[in-house]
Parts: sequence; structure tokens; C-alpha cells
Amino acid sequence: MTSPYPEPLLPHDGEPAPPDGIDAAGSDVAWIATQRELGRRTGRVVVVSRGFDTVRFDDGTEALTDRSTAAFRAASLGGPPAVGDRVAVVHDGSTPAIVSIARRRGVIVRRDPADRMTAQVVAANVDTVLCVFGLDRPLRPRRVERVLVLVHEGGATPVVVLTKGDLDDPGDQRIEEATAAVRHLAPNVALHVVSSRTGAGLETLAPYLRPGATVALLGESGAGKSSLVNALAGDGAAEVGSVRDRDGRGRHTTTVRRVFALPGGASLIDTPGLRSLGLWDAADGVDEAFPDIAERATRCRFRDCHHDDEPGCAVREAVEAGLLPRPRLAAYLDLQSEIDQVETRREAGRRLRGEGRRPPLRRARRRAAVDHDEEPDDED
Repeated sequence: MTSPYPEPLLPHDGEPAPPDGIDAAGSDVAWIATQRELGRRTGRVVVVSRGFDTVRFDDGTEALTDRSTAAFRAASLGGPPAVGDRVAVVHDGSTPAIVSIARRRGVIVRRDPADRMTAQVVAANVDTVLCVFGLDRPLRPRRVERVLVLVHEGGATPVVVLTKGDLDDPGDQRIEEATAAVRHLAPNVALHVVSSRTGAGLETLAPYLRPGATVALLGESGAGKSSLVNALAGDGAAEVGSVRDRDGRGRHTTTVRRVFALPGGASLIDTPGLRSLGLWDAADGVDEAFPDIAERATRCRFRDCHHDDEPGCAVREAVEAGLLPRPRLAAYLDLQSEIDQVETRREAGRRLRGEGRRPPLRRARRRAAVDHDEEPDDED
């Protein structure tokens, strides 16, 4: 995946042992040494809100940094810090400012809903992403696939968590139906059913919450993320809201991105409910989320087969033989088409910038910039 920022991302190998040069807490050892030689304090971004970031330093103290300071602007970071980033801080007058961001590993990146030609890093330095779906509403296969694509592309390990497992009444088949649907969509992805209210199933998440690990929650509003945070980090850690009876939609009780320190030494990142999950440079993530199609595509006669009407298309042959569901192929092609459209827009933007012109930002997008997480979910 091409990084949305100049500093390269570290690949995530999915193993408990950190990559070379990374300590158990996910810190770039050489980067930290360099920053300290420059007299800077290093820490981690633990809260992100509009214009300000809270950094927890390595000694446990915290400071509120301001993105509008001269030091931050002079650093030319290429984009704002994300929750989970390892950063270096200096004091510009009386206000601390972030001036360097360490290499990232395991990121959640989506297309910025306020500007379709830029990327937005939702969280950084993540080992595992708990993809949260509530059992109090119908499971949407296209939403599941899209979430898995984003997580795969960013280099973290996806885990599907079905919350509100205590809502299953006798004779109600929603758990059985939902688990069967997820296993069909993602047979190689771990799946857990939990209840934050009763605690049932929470013990199955323990292997991901090892000391030094960072786990992020990703899901729409009302899926049960805040309740899960409270169950893992302690009651009161996150505000919990209600859902609307008519459609099961949740309200945004989480309005900032935050890192919670868990008792066992792991870090848990809670994010606002994301309605919009636009893809960004996610071709590899699509193949990882659709391994059944990607594997068959290697047997197509043409290497650049679009799985449309080309002769010798192994993917189409599998559909006709009933080995591959037609809706799943349609979802795969839709996601590939979206990625192609994003790249076309990006290329157009690069040409405009090369000519010294600013790409147009539609008025509706400017309004959406007021709250990135309130855009209608038009991409499922």
C-alpha cells in the first residue's frame, strides 16, 4: 500500500514478536534514540480531537499538543498525527507541538470523506483490529467485506467480533445465521461471539490482548464498541449510548479517537462509528479479503483478466459451475472498480497540482469536513 504520508509504513507480519528495530511496545528504537539526541520528548498519541492531540510520554506524563503552532507547521509532516502514532514533541513557546512521526506499522486507512483525493489514517501501529458487528441488526455482507479489505490492506490482523450475544432468545437463529455468514465470507478470519453485558465470550479475546499489543475497534455506531471497551478496560472508560428502535442505528457517543491502557499491559484503541469506509489504494487488501477469487484469478488465461467476458476466465467458469456465488463476485468487482476510480481521481489531482492548480473541493465536501464521521454510509 502506498503511504498517504512521506514516512514509510512498516509491514506487519502477524507474529507476536515485533519486527527488527521495534521494541515490545511497538516503538522504533533507532527513531527514539535520534529524537532524544535532538532534545525532544517521545511518546504516543493517545487522544485525537480536532486541532489537538494528547501525547502520553514515555515517563507516563501527558501533554496537549496544538497543530496550529509554528513548530508543527514547520515540521511539514505531510498530514496530521493519528491515534496510536509514536511521535516526538518540542515546546514552541508555551505550547507543545508534534514535530516528527515514527514509521507506522499496522494502520487503518480510509478515503477521507471530506476530500475524495486524500487519505485519512484512522489509527496507527495496530496489531489486531476487532471488526465489531452487533447482533441486534442484520449483518450486511458487503459491509463485512469492506471492513476486512481495509484491515488487510493496512497490515493488521482482522478479527470479527459479534457483540450483544445475550440478545439471542430461544428459537432465535440470529447468532447461528450471523456466524455462518461470516464464516462463508471470511473462512480464514477468527470469529468470536461476545456479550459485554454478561461477560460471555470475552475470555476468547485474551490472546489478542497480550502485554505490549495494540488492538483497535472498528465498527459502525451502535455496534457495541463502547460497551466492549468498558468490559475490557473497566466500567466508565467509555460513554455508552442507545440505539434507535426503528432501525438499530446508534448515535455517536464516541467523538474522539482514544487509546485505553488495559490492566494486562495491552492498549485498546476506540474510534467513533465510521459510516463511510471508502477504499484507498487497497488492491492487495481486496485480494486478501477475497482469497477464493484471487486464487482462481491466477488460472485465468489472461493475466489482466477483468472477469467480465474474456475467454478462458477461471473466475467466471467457477460462477457458472456454482462454485462461486455470483453476488460475491459482483462485490469483488465493485470494490475493484472503486479502487480504479480513486486512482483515476488521484492521477487527475496530481496533474492539476503539477500545473500549479488546486484540485476542486466541492461545497458539500467542505461541509462534510466539519465532521468526517457523519457522512451517510453510501458505500455498502
